[in-house]
Amino acid sequence: PDTTEHCFIDGKCYDNGEHRDTPKTGPWPGKCYDSTGTVVPERDDGKCYDNCKKCDITQATDAWSNVTGCLLPMSFVGAADSDGVLRNGVCELTDFEGGMFYQDGSVGPVWELEATA
Repeated sequence: PDTTEHCFIDGKCYDNGEHRDTPKTGPWPGKCYDSTGTVVPERDDGKCYDNCKKCDITQATDAWSNVTGCLLPMSFVGAADSDGVLRNGVCELTDFEGGMFYQDGSVGPVWELEATA
């Protein structure tokens, strides 16, 4: 298949920028969740989509790509209490280029702060 403007994933073609479909889960009528476990709105056609995975031909044409700023690489930094339970600690970003991102993963405008006298 021609992947110059499309992805070919699991035997199906997807338009560049198209988000991965996800099934509704939970009791009827069900809810839509993305790959982070966040509830997302249903599309007009009644299907669910994953805000965090989409066809991005600049990253890959044979697999879903992560949406920038959505799935943040995190690691837990802390130590277990005397009973072995992790209570005090924080999640830290391990590899993230900061900035402002729109829901579709595109980069928002960058403002430079200017010192004033």
